Amino acid sequence: MPERVIITDVGPRDGLQNQPKILSLEQRISLVHAIAASGVANIEVGSFVSPKSGACHGRHRSGFCRLAGR
Repeated sequence: MPERVIITDVGPRDGLQNQPKILSLEQRISLVHAIAASGVANIEVGSFVSPKSGACHGRHRSGFCRLAGR
């Protein structure tokens, strides 16, 4: 058994894909902030895919920049 376990939350990236409602960018950013505030240090917030692949994809670049403080 390892002495240390790293938990990575993938909810903002994968966990929302099967939900009936698509969250706005503001809601997704709020979700990431809430997860981080709970103490989770590793959060996968999105992936780089073509906007043509679906309605919930393609907005990640501006979200990444806002989360990074840019």
